[in-house]
Amino acid sequence: MRRVVSLVVAVIVALALGCEEAGPEGTTGAQGKVVFQAETPLVFSSRVAVGSTFQIAIVPKNADVALSNEAVLGSGDDNVLAVTAVEALLFDVVITGPGRVELTVSDGGASIDSIFIEAARPVDTALVDAELLSASDAVDPRLPARFALIDDGPTRFLVSTLDKCGGPLLDLGASSVVVTGGEGVDPTSLATVTADGAAAFLVEPVLGAGGSFSVELLTPEVEGLSYDVDVVERGDIDEVHAEVAAVDTAAATVRLWGRAFVNDVDVIGLSYDWSTDLRVALDAGQGPAVTATVAFEADENGVDLRPATVSAEVFGTDDTRDLLVVQTSDLVTARDAGPVRSSPAVLDDDAATGGATCASCEGGNACNALAVGAAWALKRRRQGLRQRQPQP
Repeated sequence: MRRVVSLVVAVIVALALGCEEAGPEGTTGAQGKVVFQAETPLVFSSRVAVGSTFQIAIVPKNADVALSNEAVLGSGDDNVLAVTAVEALLFDVVITGPGRVELTVSDGGASIDSIFIEAARPVDTALVDAELLSASDAVDPRLPARFALIDDGPTRFLVSTLDKCGGPLLDLGASSVVVTGGEGVDPTSLATVTADGAAAFLVEPVLGAGGSFSVELLTPEVEGLSYDVDVVERGDIDEVHAEVAAVDTAAATVRLWGRAFVNDVDVIGLSYDWSTDLRVALDAGQGPAVTATVAFEADENGVDLRPATVSAEVFGTDDTRDLLVVQTSDLVTARDAGPVRSSPAVLDDDAATGGATCASCEGGNACNALAVGAAWALKRRRQGLRQRQPQP
């Protein structure tokens, strides 16, 4: 059956939701003798995207285990994972195809320990606002097709990578991010891109260059995505919205996130200053998103007449929300839509995963995708601000 994959947000490096991570020393092998160390222990507990590259170091679990400098790490299937020795007990790893492969540590011809890695082909990707993702799981942090960046520092993006079932994959260098400009324009004169850890990139406009450029997300065997980026200054911001993403009436909490605009274009990567009335407690005074808890102290008539507002401010522009006004139709949990590929991700068979089912579809050991949404929200905009909803 042909399946059209719909992109949900899943960046397992940033969230690791539902995953059991190993301790700081690494991940212990099946025989309990060797510790396998990679840039993230999620290599061994999640599904890794084909095309990923990383290193694995092997160290004895304790003093009772001896490993010589001649110990080797071998792959059970080079069509899934290829291993190359770098130096003693350190190895380069390349995910070459989908499937489940056993890595075995041998020393002097004797097998010492082993561990499994699972891999799948990516079929859909998107760029994600790293700061917003880390601050709230009530908001879809995927980037819109057009956005703006302040010209005085880097902004961190993550790559969301999915398999054919919509399950999250760990992308370790399989995807890349590049800057492009107009014909004959040197991209480095507009902005720089720097890798910043697993599935993460820093994009920084060149100070004073201004103008606009494109950011392209490239993943092998997946159609690329291109984002249009406007470069702006702090003083260009003309609107701020304190959006409400979710409300929990039982807990009397409201989850808010900040949005700033320049000529109706979302500015990405900002941290907001949050303030409130005495009746409302915030879990943070700064950041992309906050949770507000509203107190209720009834008077002799059983009513609490105190105001309950929350304000978000950045670079001198602000917005205030009255949390006592409920409008169920005004939930805002996403920015405008991202770039669209010429055709949706479709697979006819199980070739992408190398098996009859996807582990992420069958409740395997991949991390859960980030669930975005809520039943209803409370909100009121400052007079004169236009209502804004994500555009289809």
